[in-house]
Amino acid sequence: MQRPRTPAHAASRREAAPHVGQPLGVLVKPASADCNLACEYCFYHGRESDPYTGVEKRRAMSGDTLDRMLAELLPLAGPQPNFGWQGGEPTLAGIPFFERAVRRQQELKAPHQAIANALQTNAILIDGAWADFLREHRFLVGVSLDGPADLHDRYRLDQGGHGTFARVMRAIDRLRERRVEFNLLCVVNRLTATRPEAIWDFLVAEGFRWLQFIPAVERDARGRVTAFSVTPRQFGDFLCRVFDRWYADGRPTTSVRLFDELAGVGMGQPPNSCQLHPVCGGLYVVVEYSGDVYPCDFFVEERWRMGNLTEQPLAELLRGDALRRFAQVKPNASGKCDRCRWQGVCHNGCPHYRSLGGGRFLELDYLCEAYDRFYGHAVPKLRDLVTGASRRADDVPAVL
Repeated sequence: MQRPRTPAHAASRREAAPHVGQPLGVLVKPASADCNLACEYCFYHGRESDPYTGVEKRRAMSGDTLDRMLAELLPLAGPQPNFGWQGGEPTLAGIPFFERAVRRQQELKAPHQAIANALQTNAILIDGAWADFLREHRFLVGVSLDGPADLHDRYRLDQGGHGTFARVMRAIDRLRERRVEFNLLCVVNRLTATRPEAIWDFLVAEGFRWLQFIPAVERDARGRVTAFSVTPRQFGDFLCRVFDRWYADGRPTTSVRLFDELAGVGMGQPPNSCQLHPVCGGLYVVVEYSGDVYPCDFFVEERWRMGNLTEQPLAELLRGDALRRFAQVKPNASGKCDRCRWQGVCHNGCPHYRSLGGGRFLELDYLCEAYDRFYGHAVPKLRDLVTGASRRADDVPAVL
């Protein structure tokens, strides 16, 4: 069930073009990389390439910049604009900022548009007032939680070096009490990767049913992988073992984003994750607190800065050189990727895991070994799920 690589598909590797009319998503950072925690594995923590280091003591998006961003983005966002509010820690912007955001969204949107908002948070500031606001305005909340206390508290520390597990769980209780929709984002680092079953069993026992697992892979200023980064062998093993828990003999009852998206791809659905797209660059943009625009949150660096939407129309920025250069990174990987059996699914992986910093990239995704092992393990079972859902194998597109 491999998707064949056609000459037209191969040519797209050389001619990748960003944003060719598809609805544009946005990730907004109202407080930039500012955060009330000091997680050791944070990819913003002490990053030399951060273009805003030392610029301002506190970074906060102004009301004027917010208004301009909404006015520029909404006409490009299609019928269902989706705003992802992230950081750093976006709740540092405060409830009044978000009250203005949702009010101005409604004032500036077109009649046919239905806006959705999502907030990714460490949950430390989520009190009753926050939970009430999120419920009232139907925010989907992503909470960062890495597993049980001993695993979560190893790296997710506050500014005083104290663990945050108990506070996050109390915040989750508030979200549940107010019936706020939320999911969990779990970072897989060199420690947590060794205990996939313990993490899965804890999350399921706590009643969490919407999960996402993100590998922690960062490099120091010399391009060396950090000590907390998960190894390719570890991550491949973690994915396989979690997948087996999820699969549950062909009757999964929990949502895991990667697994769900792969099953969707197998049924001919376009993936939501940029990692599974042939090209990244133009599917969404990052808007910093200042109005600066970048093609990806992993690449908020001066070399990839597209411009500032308070100074130049966003539509022009999308046609600029920075986005076009960035769009070439993902397709132009190793020739080994062209011959890989998973090329039609993986599409060369994520450029972040090929980046050495300073605009330098490896030919292969650092996690290539992990995904090769995982796809080999999971795709046959996903194929069974897809064919079962379609009732007849002939109805299943040959994309896995």
